[in-house]
Amino acid sequence: MVKRTKQQDLAGALEFEGRTAEDPQFATWLAEHRARKGGKIRVTQGGRGVRVLFSDAADMAWWSKFERTR
Repeated sequence: MVKRTKQQDLAGALEFEGRTAEDPQFATWLAEHRARKGGKIRVTQGGRGVRVLFSDAADMAWWSKFERTR
């Protein structure tokens, strides 16, 4: 059996230190993004906090402004 790996081009990733995916403010940001862009984002739990992976450079700019407001 051949195992295939899905590969994506990523524009970047941000890690929100000290936050979890259940954090109310993070959940609000995520809902805003999904309403605006349709959910083209991957969220994982990183070593220090929640990590957001982007496939679009515009998404990186959108989430970077939230990182500065923490």
